[in-house]
Amino acid sequence: MSLSLELKSRCKDKLDALNTNVANYLDLLKNKYEQIDALKRRLDGIFGQMNYLGVFDFETSNPSQQALTDKALELAGEPLYELQHGDTIVNSHDSVDWYYNGDVWINLGMAVAGLATNLTPGIVQGDLDVFKISVDDDGKMHVNGLEEIIGMIKDGISDINEILVAQYIDDWGYQKYTHNY
Repeated sequence: MSLSLELKSRCKDKLDALNTNVANYLDLLKNKYEQIDALKRRLDGIFGQMNYLGVFDFETSNPSQQALTDKALELAGEPLYELQHGDTIVNSHDSVDWYYNGDVWINLGMAVAGLATNLTPGIVQGDLDVFKISVDDDGKMHVNGLEEIIGMIKDGISDINEILVAQYIDDWGYQKYTHNY
């Protein structure tokens, strides 16, 4: 029986050592994975890749550099995370991408354009009805019927001027210039 207790003790010691070795190996693998991930992120940044950290509503179109940095660190979800060239946050307030260039955050503009409003730039759709905005093939916009209306107004002003001149001549000019001396 003493042999089996001794064998059990030795097996337990070996099993404990094996468990410790496995735990150490898993920690080493995790550490290596984190190093590889950090290197990949650095390379992506160097080659201009964007690492989207997430979307957040900053409730302004122009968040401060510190607010962007704080939110990036929070969105990264890693306590020891350091900003990398290429990290990008989308401000859902105005759909603008903010890109970290390794030094400062840069406004890249809208990644996805939504419908335009009076306050937000975006996609518009032309309309061919009179007094609606239409869009030409070259992207230029104009008000349908405006040129015709301006022409009609000019013609109307011209007609009114002719009538006034004729009336003036009838009322004053004829008498003035046909006066007998």
